Amino acid sequence: MVYLVKFGFLAFKDANNLIFAAPLLKQSFFQQNYEVLSGYDIPTPTDLYHFIVKIFTAMCNELSGKTLRDMLGFGSDGRFQEQTWQKEIYRIGTQVLGSEYFLLCDVGSVFGCDSKIDFYVDNKDWAIELLRDGEDMAEHTVRFDTLKGEYKEIVKYAKSIAVIDIRSEVKKVQKLREDFIYVSWSEDFDAFKIESLGKETVTIRFHN
Repeated sequence: MVYLVKFGFLAFKDANNLIFAAPLLKQSFFQQNYEVLSGYDIPTPTDLYHFIVKIFTAMCNELSGKTLRDMLGFGSDGRFQEQTWQKEIYRIGTQVLGSEYFLLCDVGSVFGCDSKIDFYVDNKDWAIELLRDGEDMAEHTVRFDTLKGEYKEIVKYAKSIAVIDIRSEVKKVQKLREDFIYVSWSEDFDAFKIESLGKETVTIRFHN
């Protein structure tokens, strides 16, 4: 770490935090380590819903259903692990955004918020939370309350928010809620169905 500061790659923001010494260094780091594609290769998503649809579309184009299922792994409860979903969405989302925008993970303190939201898209001001199988939907809604929610400091800056509810199609969506995007995988894990209030249902199939 001292080496990186000494040679001008990083600089001290304050006594406890480091930042890239120049925006170009930050961009180069993410391009080399996370395979960020040029904005000329993939048009930048126009809104948060479009961004999420493109993430799952790219996922289906890049991986087979079996490969993704094996990558996600199962937790002790027999369900896909949320942390693994988070890593895969981060990997694909970074590519989809291109080189002009950055997908930040576990964000909170930069906004003066004690809690951490799963994702935040810098310069677009999109806030994203993950949810599995519709669990604690009411609790996740309250987190974004502008007065008393855990993320109230983040909501002050976010232009769009979304809770991505990832579930099996076996667990049907009973009611579409505002700011929720429901992503259901098929029983054979060969497609995703995306539902959102005010949007047409989208089905994306894996290119196995």
